[in-house]
Amino acid sequence: MNKLKTKILAGLLFLFVVVFIMAGTGSAFVYQLANDTRAIMKDSQTSVEYALILLKEIDEINALQLKMRFAEQGKGGKVEELDEQYALAIDEFEQTLNALEAAATLAEEKQLASELSKDFKTLLRTFESSQRTANTEKFTESEAMHELCRVKILTIYDTNKLAILERNSQAKLTADRVLLYMGLMGVLCLTLTLVFIGYFPNRIADPISDLKVSVEAIMRKKYNQPIKIESKDEIGDLARCFNALANKLRIYDESNLAKLVAQKLRNEALLENIKEGVVVIDELQNVQMANQAASNILSTETTALVGQNRSDLVLKHESLQKLFFFVDKNPLNGSVLSLRMATGSYKNFKVKHVPLTHTWAERSAEHNIQHLGALILIQEA
Repeated sequence: MNKLKTKILAGLLFLFVVVFIMAGTGSAFVYQLANDTRAIMKDSQTSVEYALILLKEIDEINALQLKMRFAEQGKGGKVEELDEQYALAIDEFEQTLNALEAAATLAEEKQLASELSKDFKTLLRTFESSQRTANTEKFTESEAMHELCRVKILTIYDTNKLAILERNSQAKLTADRVLLYMGLMGVLCLTLTLVFIGYFPNRIADPISDLKVSVEAIMRKKYNQPIKIESKDEIGDLARCFNALANKLRIYDESNLAKLVAQKLRNEALLENIKEGVVVIDELQNVQMANQAASNILSTETTALVGQNRSDLVLKHESLQKLFFFVDKNPLNGSVLSLRMATGSYKNFKVKHVPLTHTWAERSAEHNIQHLGALILIQEA
């Protein structure tokens, strides 16, 4: 059977597929874009940072070499301190250079790092030779090697910066492609969703609208207008149930029960025409009926009486509290009760309390009595 639940599930499944396609496509493109960006940050940015550190350290080594060359003779303490600083600076440079070689990913970068390592060793040997021999030409050669090392470091820096720019361009192209594909997918999914929105709700709402029109006709007692819904889902089942209900309502409307309802209405009309106040209470102490005269005497609206329980009414209305208390304390009929009217004056009323019972006999000839409540009659004394 083509159930309504199945239709709704199918519609929700369709929307889920559309959302899944959008989310999956977007995630794939964003993942690709993130990979490009991550490659930029991970591969080249580290090498750029190492290059800046190497540049600073090579300049520190050169400054220490100048100090060591022009240090005054006879001040051994100062020379020894410079030697320690010089050895520490060389060690730091070599550690940074090793880290750069380990992090290098570009072929050109690896070659430059290797050449820088060789040139740095040459620089150290040349400076040591100039120190031993006090040869000015060797020191000049050492200065030239220092400049060569700086050029190699700057070249490594520029190479990685250029790689970052190139990869940034690739990431931009990827982002543009992502926007294009996402736009196309968005248009496609939006079109499918609009078609679904225009078609699917009508499949659900149209039978319900037809059902509403037919139910309104039944409410107007037009039982000869059955609901014409032939679907095999729950709405069709509901329509058939309503048709059966309409038939039973027609039978009910033609039965004696309808006459009893009419009689009840006549009784209520008769009650309203009685000049004395009348209050009818059922066996559960709920007020079932009260006429307008009782409402006027008790200074209470009829709607505030009918359907309310006695225990609730005595808390809200002083006149009802006095009435019910008086009935309980004076079971004899004809006792006089003084009540305060809406104008503020007091009036005396005779109160009669009539228990309502129903008696019937069973096969054993015993009579059974059912207490149905009480009738309270209030009339001016």
